[in-house]
Parts: sequence; structure tokens; C-alpha cells
Amino acid sequence: AVVSTQSTGIITMKVTSLACSVFDGLARKPEDLSNDQSKLAVRSVPGVVEYFSYTFCFTSILSGPTFNFNDYQAFISGSDLIKADGQKRSMFGGLVPCLIKFSTAVFFISLTFLLPYNFEPFFDDEWRNSQPWWYVTSYLYLVSFLTRCNYYFAWILADSVSNLSGFGFNGVDENGREQWNKITNVYPCRTECSSSLKLLIDNWNVGTASWLRRIRLDKTVTGITTQRSRHG
Repeated sequence: AVVSTQSTGIITMKVTSLACSVFDGLARKPEDLSNDQSKLAVRSVPGVVEYFSYTFCFTSILSGPTFNFNDYQAFISGSDLIKADGQKRSMFGGLVPCLIKFSTAVFFISLTFLLPYNFEPFFDDEWRNSQPWWYVTSYLYLVSFLTRCNYYFAWILADSVSNLSGFGFNGVDENGREQWNKITNVYPCRTECSSSLKLLIDNWNVGTASWLRRIRLDKTVTGITTQRSRHG
């Protein structure tokens, strides 16, 4: 049931994102679009194969992350790997990032087995009142962290699979190193060390946050309300 609900959510985000992109590309004037909308606009209606290939992409159908149609088409055609001089980068450039992310995913899921946890003691008044406040607070943080580890595992593993298939290249940095984070959905260290709500939102469930912005829910409260409604 959880897998089914998650997959339905991923499909919902992809379909609505594609619908907005097609609308921007066919029904609106170019001068009325923002830079982001112009970049994501789809100028022609996708074919049946293109639509279902994008919607049911095997690397993200179970746990995400979601991504836009143009990025997916660039991956399929290989145009995202073309250098400025016209030469094509090797799609196996994502192998090392894939292995690093896979190892990271295994690390996080291993923590949930090595450190068994549950929330039940926290709701026991007798237990909570018998412990120092710092112990209760530390216990709650640890349990919350271990719960997040399950999400870290699923999202980072999906990201690694996408990189292995050649999807996720995001250009090079100022030092010329390849970046394979185009569809990265979470940054664990930044999430755990966030000093504000904005930083937390920017680094946790990145794909969903981007989707909310793309469908013009750029108000934080409205976006969060919609996300909660989508999850039931």
C-alpha cells in the first residue's frame, strides 16, 4: 500500500508538471513566461511512447525523485552529455557518483538495523517524567533521525540508479568536475545541519519542492498545505 501510494504521488507530480509545461509551450506567449517557465516549456504534445516512458521511468517510479519532461528527453536523446565543443561525454561518467551514493544509501539503512528504535516510550508519561529533559530530547532526536534514514536510503538509492543509467548529469563546477545531482532529492548533511526552515525545505524532498514551485504554488504555506493534502 505504501509503495502504491508513493508511486501514485510520483505519477501525479509528473503528469501535472508535464501538463503545465505543455500549457506554457502551446497556450502562452513566450514573452509572458518567466525564465524558468520558458526553460521547462514543452513546444509540442508528446507522443504516447514518450508520455508513458516519462511517466513510468523505472528509475524513479517507486520512490522518486520526480523530474521535468525536458530533462528526461535530453537524457533519452543524449544531448545533456554533449560538451561545448560538440563532443559527447561518456554516459559511464555517472558510475563513480553511483557507487558513492549507493554506499551512502547502504550506510543509512544499516543504521536503522544497528540501532533499533520506536516512538512508543516518548508517549509514555511515566517514562518521560522519570527521565532528565536532555535524555528525552536526545532520544526524540535520535528516533527522528533514524526515521529519516529510511527516506535517505530510498531517495539516494534511486538517485544512484539514475546515475548508473546515465541520467542526472548537471554540468561541471568551477573546477571542471562533473556534477551528477540534477535529480538529487535530498542532501542529508545539509538537512541535519539546517539552521532555518528555508534551508531545510531546500535540501529535503527537493523534487517535490521544485514541483510545487513549477505549478505556481510559490507561497510556502500554500505549497506545504498542498503537499500534506496530496499525502492524505
